[in-house]
Amino acid sequence: WYYFIMVVLICIAGFRYNLGIDTFRYQKYYETSITPIYDLTLSDLEYSRYQPLYVILCSLCKTVVSDFWFFQLIHAALVNSVIFYFFKKYTKYVFVAVCLYSLSIYLGYNMETMRASCAVVMMLLGYDQFKEGRKILSLLFFIASYLFPLLVSL
Repeated sequence: WYYFIMVVLICIAGFRYNLGIDTFRYQKYYETSITPIYDLTLSDLEYSRYQPLYVILCSLCKTVVSDFWFFQLIHAALVNSVIFYFFKKYTKYVFVAVCLYSLSIYLGYNMETMRASCAVVMMLLGYDQFKEGRKILSLLFFIASYLFPLLVSL
């Protein structure tokens, strides 16, 4: 049931249509300003209104499928699979954690603050590496989380 719930939550977030206030802004930016990865330049990263790793993630998705729904699906898969991995590894009560997540921050992370949720996922991966004793790799994840939105990382 655990993985079934994860897939359902990924599909809900990934295949939504114009749900979430920030979604309109993300979609407009994706459709008008993001180029495929082979056309991405350093100035695109430097002068973008969004942080570099978010632009690169969008660009990679647009290279595969140019429609915004594909980016939403990839984003939902990344965010939810890491959060579910974290629950499975660090809590005894995984279904309680999933219930609390789906009732509290699921909508926000998947349908509103998409860049912030990417930063949170990087921090979760960094924490996991830190707990495993891989301090350099954890530092790289923490730096990567900073390259999504700046406020979440602080």
